Amino acid sequence: MNEYTVKPIGYVKNEIPDRKSMNTIGFKSSLIIYDEFLPALDYIQENSHIIVFCFFHQAQRDILRVFPRKFGVSYQIEKGVFATRSPDRPNPISFTITKLIEVKKNEVIVERLDAINNTPVLDIKPYSFGSDAVYNTQSLNKKTDFVNPTDEMIYEYLKVGLLNYITQIDDSFELGINAILKAIKTLNAMPDRDIIDHVETDFNGNALDTIYYYVKYTPGENKINTNYSKSTNTYIKFKLLNGETIKIVNNTKINKISLDILELLKS
Repeated sequence: MNEYTVKPIGYVKNEIPDRKSMNTIGFKSSLIIYDEFLPALDYIQENSHIIVFCFFHQAQRDILRVFPRKFGVSYQIEKGVFATRSPDRPNPISFTITKLIEVKKNEVIVERLDAINNTPVLDIKPYSFGSDAVYNTQSLNKKTDFVNPTDEMIYEYLKVGLLNYITQIDDSFELGINAILKAIKTLNAMPDRDIIDHVETDFNGNALDTIYYYVKYTPGENKINTNYSKSTNTYIKFKLLNGETIKIVNNTKINKISLDILELLKS
């Protein structure tokens, strides 16, 4: 078996000291690139997002099976590391798509990176929406097929999914979930990007995050128009591909996060 030597091009700089302090999304970080590799950064700022490859130097390399670190029933099953995103694996190389914020000489500042301070950086590549984006995929995050779903089933599905990627919880968390519940009832299905052309809303905070999660659009696609003149979490307007427009008016008022969500976040 051949062995290969990989030379780091730099290291991660942030305030995350160890693995226990890392969440499932990552934190704002800087990639400090060594001087000999600075010419390789030319024109990198033309990209809104980049792919960062790191070597998780604190990971265990003899681990072959793990329990994924996420919420949900499907994550309570021990799986092979090649079927998960666990940092513990034979070759702990990370692959993170992150937003490029700024470049300052040898410092590349990114929005969210799931690597702790001083993690070696192996490579950087531009993210291509055309080449790298894959839709209708099947994975651990595959959407449950709902047949006559109850409100409780949909609520748990949305809550679990959101808790896997949002970084902060605000008072509009349940507000957004309840509004989407009303949308699902109105559309009588679990709509996705295949039938929705674009969305207009005055939602903000976690309520807006709920919509992003629900329709699977990302902010960079400009498929969700936010009415910032209101931003009061009162309506969602779905424009379907067939030309139909459906408006969901949210009259629910929730002033605090329920205790079950807080307990789930603490666990």
